[in-house]
Amino acid sequence: MNSNPFVKAVKEQVKGRLSITGPSGSGKTWTALMMATKLVALEGGRIALLDTEGQSAKRYASDFDFDVIDLAGDFNPQRYIELINMAGEHGYTVLIIDSLSHAWNGSGGVLAIVDRSQMGKNKMSGWIKGRPAQQSLSDAIVQTPVHLICTMRSKTEWDMSKNEQGKVSPQKIGLAPVQSSDMEYEFDIAFMLDQQHKMMVSKSRCSPLNEQGNEFTDVGHVTETIHAWLTDGEQPVPLWANINTVKEIFVGYREKGLTDNEIMGFAEVDKWANYSQWGKYESQDDAVEHINTVWDAELEIDTEQGPPDPLRNTMVALTSRQKPTETVRQSTRSNVLTKPMRLPAKNASSLPIVTR
Repeated sequence: MNSNPFVKAVKEQVKGRLSITGPSGSGKTWTALMMATKLVALEGGRIALLDTEGQSAKRYASDFDFDVIDLAGDFNPQRYIELINMAGEHGYTVLIIDSLSHAWNGSGGVLAIVDRSQMGKNKMSGWIKGRPAQQSLSDAIVQTPVHLICTMRSKTEWDMSKNEQGKVSPQKIGLAPVQSSDMEYEFDIAFMLDQQHKMMVSKSRCSPLNEQGNEFTDVGHVTETIHAWLTDGEQPVPLWANINTVKEIFVGYREKGLTDNEIMGFAEVDKWANYSQWGKYESQDDAVEHINTVWDAELEIDTEQGPPDPLRNTMVALTSRQKPTETVRQSTRSNVLTKPMRLPAKNASSLPIVTR
């Protein structure tokens, strides 16, 4: 029977992913800058702002301290992704995207990609390229190592339903973000702003905020509550320690004759899927180097005292091995993985990490 891959859930410190949706004049940019400024006051650091609204954010430069880049002309999701990653690379505490709507319906956005990629009269064919572009943007939002605040324009949401006379007609049901209908899933907390600048919570994973109601006017207090919730927990596991990279380590060593218990023993982890324990290593390479070192020590003892079982005989026979030397620098787009490290091969049989 394989070892149990499930581990006890532990709350970890995370970066916030917040969205602010509202009509023109509701105060989306101002509210985002207020929240970002409060987060920096609590943590230190700097604010970066990606402006798609015709350089409108610079009008608030005398009120707030932030760095800005103007994105105009082409709102392809890939440009958003590059700038999201660069905000992490350059060590910003908070990134504001003002606004995320242009990545959807702006020039070069997802809908433009769909229209451009459409084959003949088959409108759905364009989503062959549109859907991956949207998913890549969602992945970048989820994986960024900074606090992220995204503003989105709002539109009137209609639903075809029966009226009092029993006839089907369009019924106004409220406001919705100008973005993909499933984008809200990527955020921890989603706010709606009205023309009176009142904040209404449309979605929240933050239980302390939920206990205070769903309508707010004190942006500073709301931000403090969110920050306390985000920072309540253990230090997060490094991005490298995940099911794919850990599985590659085990596959490589299994092919060299080690059991799962031996691999876990050499790595000093109690379960193979306990990623918080794997997180004590800075990278996959560091974990492999530690396992190799412990294995070498075991083999030296076995060589002196004699192997206790056939497996050790095999291990002693495999003491001659070539250390991996090729290093590949990971992309410096993220400030989480900037050290040079060896990348694992895609094919487990050709892994460079365990070449005994």
